[in-house]
Amino acid sequence: MTQNNSDKPTVASSTVTRDLREFDISTDNAYESLVIISKRAKAMINPHSQLFRLACKAVKYFFVGLFGVGITGLIAVTFGISHLFVMLLPCLWTWLLRFGITIGCLFATAVIAESLSS
Repeated sequence: MTQNNSDKPTVASSTVTRDLREFDISTDNAYESLVIISKRAKAMINPHSQLFRLACKAVKYFFVGLFGVGITGLIAVTFGISHLFVMLLPCLWTWLLRFGITIGCLFATAVIAESLSS
């Protein structure tokens, strides 16, 4: 009589079964080996630091904002109110330059910190 295996959870085909007796070969301590493996697994799941992810989001939103300013300029030209856009452009340029430099420094710091941590 065949038994139905629908009760068992499905496992990914990339899953590899390990022999627990082989874990402590390099460290002579099974617990220490498991700690190393768990840290590596966490690093594989989340390879980048919080600072790097924050810097990437900041860069993304900065470029979305630049795109928005460009679209606003095109719409202003289309509707014939480009004089208002040109009037606001020096103020926008100052703030975009400040944000751009700040975000660039944040991203550079995140890249340096990320390269030093690995």
